[in-house]
Amino acid sequence: MTHAMGDSPSLPFPRTNREFLQAIFGADWERAHVTSFPGDPSAPPSGAWLGGPAKTFPLNEDYNNYYTVSLFRGGQRKAGFLERWVVLGVDDVGPKVKQADVLNLLGEPSYQIETSPGNQQWGYVIGNRVRITDALWANEFIKSLIKQLVGEDARDPGMRDVTRYLRLPYGRNHKAAYAEQGGHKVALTLWSPAR
Repeated sequence: MTHAMGDSPSLPFPRTNREFLQAIFGADWERAHVTSFPGDPSAPPSGAWLGGPAKTFPLNEDYNNYYTVSLFRGGQRKAGFLERWVVLGVDDVGPKVKQADVLNLLGEPSYQIETSPGNQQWGYVIGNRVRITDALWANEFIKSLIKQLVGEDARDPGMRDVTRYLRLPYGRNHKAAYAEQGGHKVALTLWSPAR
């Protein structure tokens, strides 16, 4: 069942980044790798992308907030330490990737986050239904989807690999284009994480 800005009887619409991570990663949410930092993400502060586990890493809703789409052994955000791939993410849906193309290829997403005006990240929660633990296979699968969505030579629509960061639903996009307004407030616009 799809819920746009509403509540689901099974998984309520998350009101915080913690609730979002709990819904996606379940009991493992505390080990989800996150990061949070101020300023333009294209020129981040030193060490901004290092991040850490959600249990102890502070998230600030006035900052750029991200989570990694997989869980890793030993806290190592590296493909060789992949424990389980959890979310397939598609970035730039709207301006660079056509919604119809994504829907035709992957169907309805588990969630949509508006990251800037007219621009969305779509997430497909793999969750526990299928345990994908082979990073090489997962990365090849992601590459094949990229080619189908944007062509052989086009820019990667934010899918990259199993170490990929995606935006969390509560935070701000501090790219230079939104500096005057104190960053664009990110918004969770659709929530339908069938688990």
